[in-house]
Amino acid sequence: MSGLLAYAEREGKDPASRRTRLEYNDSLHGSGRDVDWPPQRNAPCWCGSARKYKKCCGAPGFLAVELPDPASLVLRIELDDAEPEVWRRITVPSNTPLDQVHQMIQAAMGWQDTHLYAFETDDYTIIDPRSTSPGISADGERIVSIASEPGQQFSYRYDFGDDSRHTVTVEEIRDGSTKNTFEVLDGAGACPPEDCGGAGGYLTLVQALNKPGDPDHDHAVQRLGEDYDPSRYEPPRHGQE
Repeated sequence: MSGLLAYAEREGKDPASRRTRLEYNDSLHGSGRDVDWPPQRNAPCWCGSARKYKKCCGAPGFLAVELPDPASLVLRIELDDAEPEVWRRITVPSNTPLDQVHQMIQAAMGWQDTHLYAFETDDYTIIDPRSTSPGISADGERIVSIASEPGQQFSYRYDFGDDSRHTVTVEEIRDGSTKNTFEVLDGAGACPPEDCGGAGGYLTLVQALNKPGDPDHDHAVQRLGEDYDPSRYEPPRHGQE
């Protein structure tokens, strides 16, 4: 017997308990044991359960514990169905709670944080802690619980009325032993205004802006500005990150 089961037997604890798993995890790092981090989602879980990491200690609801930060995640965030393309590339420390990742995405994309949000994977939905809906709260989960290997994707939904959906892709995992902070690396496309009707409503606004004879032209000028360029990307000013 090894791993989590041996620890639980030695300490007289329930191996199925989330608290036992958290304490076992702390004992691994405290003992100086070399544990790969972030682990591969489909690899055997390091706790010794013989289950896949993503179905065991990597599942949301477990990784609320704070761990060391040896990893810096490079994420590409793309607004689905936007024309022209709207995307940003950012770096995020692997232990960042998802409610803070939300704030980082807001700053990078240019949103104003006036609506609720959710993170979605094939297996889980992690919700804005301000929401009254049942589910896993974003302030109790860290991004490593849903993003731990290159190529992995999840969705970020913002404003359930407009339903602005973003595809987030893990492009790279860097050693975080040097600089490991949130940073906007680059991007493309202007951020659509809040409450414009999502990607479809935004496209309609841009088309009306470019057609002076369009009955919605004046409204588009009011919302976007006469000199608005949807392809223009402006990096966040210092202090917004």
